[in-house]
Amino acid sequence: MKLVILLCGTTLICTNKQVIKMSEALSILRRETSNTAAISRKPTNAKRQEKLHIGERVKTFRKALQLSLSELSIQTGISEATLSRVENDQTLMSAANLYVLSQALNVDMSAFFENPASPARSGIRSITRKGQGVFLETERYSAQVLSNDITNKMMNPAIDIVAGRTLEEVGGLHAHPGEEFLIVLEGNLHLHSEHYGPLLLEAEDSIYFDSSMKHAYVCAGDTPARILVIATIDATHLKSEGE
Repeated sequence: MKLVILLCGTTLICTNKQVIKMSEALSILRRETSNTAAISRKPTNAKRQEKLHIGERVKTFRKALQLSLSELSIQTGISEATLSRVENDQTLMSAANLYVLSQALNVDMSAFFENPASPARSGIRSITRKGQGVFLETERYSAQVLSNDITNKMMNPAIDIVAGRTLEEVGGLHAHPGEEFLIVLEGNLHLHSEHYGPLLLEAEDSIYFDSSMKHAYVCAGDTPARILVIATIDATHLKSEGE
């Protein structure tokens, strides 16, 4: 039997065995929240974003499900070393990998950020103004997570800037349940996938594909590519959240 537990405005799906750890997880999260840096919200005229700290939340959700780093690595395809660095706030993930991680931990992606988001409901809307949203940044990748103030969305939208020019630089191929749509806003992009050869996409080109197929975006121009990516939630994942 599965139990539904609300943690920081986010629904966790747990077995009876995992419930024992929930009170500990809540205590940890409440204690650490007061010491966690505020969400990095980039002003329109900002030249440099502040670092976003999500490590303690990732660790709390993982321990609540009694998962080791090794087990979480197997579920997500993200290396154990990378997960460890994320939990210690030594590195940030791309929006795509953060989405994969949220699926494995049975939480909405917004749960990784400090302010609890509102659950999606009939008639709700979310507006993200220019220069707002939650910003994630690595050396070769940055993303602006949109509509982060709503949990349990059926889609996860983000504007990504892809600077990496090789698969190694962007972290290799990755996959997640659901479907994905992207449109190139600026620049050129190569879409790599496990079943097809590299596909060149130029400004205003778009593609819709099965995101359970391993894939990656690589810059194909002189300047970084700017893209809008919308990833859907897998239907089975949505069903489990409602049980």
